[in-house]
Parts: sequence; C-alpha cells; structure tokens
Amino acid sequence: MTDQPPSPSPEGPEDDRVPEAENPYATDAPVPREPAQASAEVLPGPLNNAVRLMYLGAALQVAIGAWLFFFVSRLRDDDEVRRVYEEYVADAGGDAQALIDSAVTNWRIGAVVATVLLTALWFLVAWAVRNGKRWARPTATGLGVLALIGSIYTLLGGLNVIAIGTVVLSSAILYLLYRPASTAYFAAVAAPRR
Repeated sequence: MTDQPPSPSPEGPEDDRVPEAENPYATDAPVPREPAQASAEVLPGPLNNAVRLMYLGAALQVAIGAWLFFFVSRLRDDDEVRRVYEEYVADAGGDAQALIDSAVTNWRIGAVVATVLLTALWFLVAWAVRNGKRWARPTATGLGVLALIGSIYTLLGGLNVIAIGTVVLSSAILYLLYRPASTAYFAAVAAPRR
C-alpha cells in the first residue's frame, strides 16, 4: 500500500459527494454547483403563497356571502324597511309585506348565486396558477386590479373593513405573482409549449 491520494473516480469532478463516515450530514445526492433552475414540477414559494391566499379569498367570499344572506333575511322585520315600503304602497298600491318578502327573497338568491360564482372563480384562478396555465397570471392580474379599483372606490365613501381586507389580499397576491421565482416558473412551464 502506498500513501498516494486515491485516483479520480470515473464520474469526474462533478461528483461532490463526501464519504458518509467523513460527513454525517451527507446525502446520496451531489451538491449542485449552480442555483436550481425553475422547474415546471416544483411550484415556487411565492406562487404557493399566492395560491394559499386565493384559497383564503374563496373562504372569505363564502363568509361574506353567508353574512349578506342572513343580513338581508333580517330586513323582513326591520321597522325602517317596513315604513319605507308602506309609504311606497300608499302611493303605488299593493301589499307592503309581500313586496318586502319578494325583495328579501330576490336579494338572498342574488347573494347565493354571486357567492357561488365568485368562490368558483377564486378556485379556478388558484388552480390555473398552480398548474402554470398561460392565462392564469393575466387573469389573476386583471381580477386583482378590478378588486383594487372597486375597494378603493368603496373606501372613498367611508371606512369599510371588507374593502380594506380586499386591498390587502389583492395587493399581496399581485405582489407574489410577479416575484422573480414566479416569473421564472411561468416561463419554464410555457417553454415546452412553444
């Protein structure tokens, strides 16, 4: 036996593995020399967080829809609503209670339909972002900008907790959609389609 260093392995200098006896933290995988490229299989952290925020948006949409449904239901017994409808009936004729019941029913149906459609839209855009669909980021951007415009317009009329929450949520999602890792992911997913 000689005291010469071992000869280079046939795998070449790319093999950076250290024997396990020398490195207790070793894995079988070689240490990469370059930063990892964006992969279509791995959703980057910012996009994963954006998708989670979209799921949060869907949950909040359901909560707001349920609140609106029950709030509108309470209007049947509101004295001010009854007074306004009775004044209308005095001029136009009809049954005030029947008009109130009809209005409440229509608002409840509208609240349910809007909640279902908007919640489905949240889930659709989240699914598209997670799967790197070409239309996902422009669609999410357009919807986010519309939500910001509507919320800011609402805030011009006075303080509104839902509008503030929408501004924060939309801004965070838009920020995460355009982080460098997110842009690289969408480019990597779109590359095979070209």
